[in-house]
Amino acid sequence: MSDLPVELILDNMSDLVFVMRLDDSNDFRYVKMNSSAMRAAGLTSMAYGATFYDVLDPYEAEFLDKQYHHALTTVKPISFLFSHGGQIGETKLDIVRAGGNPHVIGTVRDITERVSTEQRLRREAHFDALTGLMNRHGLEERLHTSLAEAEKTGSLVAVMVIDVDSLKTMNDTWGHLVGDAVLQEAARRIQGVIRKEDIVARIGGDEFILAVHIQTRSDSILLAERLRVALSAPWVHNNVTMEMSASMGMALFPMHAATFQEVLRLADEALYKAKQKPGTHYECKE
Repeated sequence: MSDLPVELILDNMSDLVFVMRLDDSNDFRYVKMNSSAMRAAGLTSMAYGATFYDVLDPYEAEFLDKQYHHALTTVKPISFLFSHGGQIGETKLDIVRAGGNPHVIGTVRDITERVSTEQRLRREAHFDALTGLMNRHGLEERLHTSLAEAEKTGSLVAVMVIDVDSLKTMNDTWGHLVGDAVLQEAARRIQGVIRKEDIVARIGGDEFILAVHIQTRSDSILLAERLRVALSAPWVHNNVTMEMSASMGMALFPMHAATFQEVLRLADEALYKAKQKPGTHYECKE
């Protein structure tokens, strides 16, 4: 058997350990913490005998008190996430009923880095790294809700496909770094026209897709005209003035089609017609 004292073992654990005792008044009181727990919570042994409400923010105290009381009613240990001081901890609660009042041992593992990595991976799966806009996966996820809302409220959704026609010329003339900057500028200009709640995504190459809630077909023409003006304005980059141009095709849900796939196909057809004209133009499904 090991001769290491339990105190030394606890104080060398990276996990936080809190031991709480339920008193006769049904209040949990601190009876033991390891060094990691004290540092993370900003407490010392002076907190022994105190309740959550004595030493924590009222919101945190209420949350933890409910979790610890809930642990007493379950057969299996419970676990939950808890944020404190910018750190995220995964807490597991175990019950000890060795005569007298029960104790709850809370073991907390810092998962801040893991959560941050998971959030980054989720963002990378749904957002375009270059422009910060949604990608195709993010677009499909948002559109399901957006189109359902349009059906419920009886509004229209203008679905627009935009190709930045000037991208190839700028790539060939100035290189791909400038081409990337062109796409970022196009994204900024598009976002400057639409509302925060509207949907815009870059789905690859020089192509963007918008989905904007409107009330009438004339609203879609006004939107397209504002985008035409925004995307045809010259762009100054590194003291060089460059001409920007884009082609836009648009169709309306559910006026022109009852599914997103179909309305997108019609918008693509309108885009093809717009591309036959020089400069920045838009076409809308009749």
